[in-house]
Amino acid sequence: MLLVPDPEAFRSDKLWPVEIPWGKGRVTGWHDAQYGIAWSRHVRLEPPCEIEFTFCGPSWAITNPVDPGTVSVVSEGCLVVLDRAQLLQKLLAVIHDD
Repeated sequence: MLLVPDPEAFRSDKLWPVEIPWGKGRVTGWHDAQYGIAWSRHVRLEPPCEIEFTFCGPSWAITNPVDPGTVSVVSEGCLVVLDRAQLLQKLLAVIHDD
C-alpha cells in the first residue's frame, strides 16, 4: 500500500514499472484493478512472478473510524517500510488496541 497525495498520477504514468531496476527480472506486462478508493497495478515479471502495487490517498489510513476493508488489509500482514507522517503506525496501533 502506497499512500500518496495523487494516486491517479501513478495510474496515468505507464513508465514507472519498467523504470524499476528489477535485477535479472524484466516486466512482461501489467493490469490495473480498482478496490474501492484504492487501486492496484499488478506487474508481471519474467522469470514468472507478480508484484502488486496498491495506491491510495492518505485518507485510507483514517483511524476515526477505521474502515472495515482497511482493517482486513492491514490484518493480513503489514510491514511498514517508510511512514514519515506516522499514518500507518497510528492505524496499526488503533487496530491492535481493539
